[in-house]
Amino acid sequence: MFIERKNAGWCGTPPIAYADFNGSWAKNDSLIDITVDYWGGVANYHWKIISIDNNNLILCKLKEEYHSNY
Repeated sequence: MFIERKNAGWCGTPPIAYADFNGSWAKNDSLIDITVDYWGGVANYHWKIISIDNNNLILCKLKEEYHSNY
């Protein structure tokens, strides 16, 4: 399970309402693919794990796509 907290609507002018959006993720070697809802549809993130240890996680964002329901 993946949960992302972000804007609950299209407007970014204060006051901004936030919500938790559910999604899913899959890992293949050092690549992570995430699919998560957002207020206007579905977002897809593609990340690469650069390094990980007991105290740190370093990621590189490779791609971010948003697909609208409108």
